[in-house]
Amino acid sequence: MTTERFSQRRGYGGDAVDITVRNDAPQSLRDAVISIVYQTCDKGPRWLRKIVCDVLLVRPDRGNWSEYPNVDDEVQLLIEECEWYRVYDIIEAVEDAARQLAYPTEQSTEFSLRLNRYFVTNGIGWKLENGHIEARGDDAFERNLRAAQETLQAKGLATSQSELKESVKSLSVRPEPDVTGAIQHAMAALECVAREATGNPKSTLDKILKRNPGIIPPPLDVSIAKVWGYASEQGRHLREGRTPNYEEAELVVGVSSAICLYLSHKL
Repeated sequence: MTTERFSQRRGYGGDAVDITVRNDAPQSLRDAVISIVYQTCDKGPRWLRKIVCDVLLVRPDRGNWSEYPNVDDEVQLLIEECEWYRVYDIIEAVEDAARQLAYPTEQSTEFSLRLNRYFVTNGIGWKLENGHIEARGDDAFERNLRAAQETLQAKGLATSQSELKESVKSLSVRPEPDVTGAIQHAMAALECVAREATGNPKSTLDKILKRNPGIIPPPLDVSIAKVWGYASEQGRHLREGRTPNYEEAELVVGVSSAICLYLSHKL
C-alpha cells in the first residue's frame, strides 16, 4: 500500500474546488483511475483488464501477452472509449476487487481514499462510499448530510434515515439522476422526523407546520412550507414540461437534511 506524500503530510494542495463534472468522465479522470489502481492495489494491467472486460462485457485481446505495453495499452483504450457512466461502473468493480485483496471488512480501501481525494480536488461531483458511487455536493452539503444521517441513526429514526439515504441514491442514478425521486424521498424523511417531533404519526408536513407554530422558528417555517408546496408539485404531482433539474433536487435534499437535523435535536 502507498504512503502519504509530502503534500498530503503537510496539508498542501488538498483544497476542494467547485464541482464542474457530473454526467461525464473526462479523459483526465479516466487516466487517473488507471494510475490510482496501479499505485494502490499492487496489481498490474492484466488484473485491471479482467475487471474492465467483465464490466464492459468484452473479450480480452488474446494477442496481448506482455503487461507493458500491450495489456496496459488495451486497458487504456477500453477505458478511453467506453461511455462515461461505465467508467464509474469500473470504479465500483475495482473497489469491490480491492476489498477482497486484503481488507474485506474495511469500509474504505486505499484506492477509494485516493480516488475520493481526486474527486474533491478536481471538481468531480461523485464520491465512492461503501463500494458505491454516489452524488457528492459541496463541502457544506456533505457535512450537513453526514450530520443529519448520524443524528437520525443515533435517535433511532430508521425510516427517516433510510429516506434521506434514498434521496442521495436517486441523485446518484446513472446516466440520468432521478430528480423527482430525490425530492420525494427527501421530503418523506423530513415529514417522518416532524411527525416524531410533534407526536402526530399520520399528519402531513403542511398540517404539522400549521398546527405546531414555533416547531420551526419563524419566518423559516414559512420557507419550509413553501418548500413542501414546491416538492408536492415538482416531486409528486408533475406537470408536463415542468420537470425539476438536478440543482433544484439537490437544494431540496440539502434543505430537508438540515431541517431533519434541527428537528431531531428536539426529540
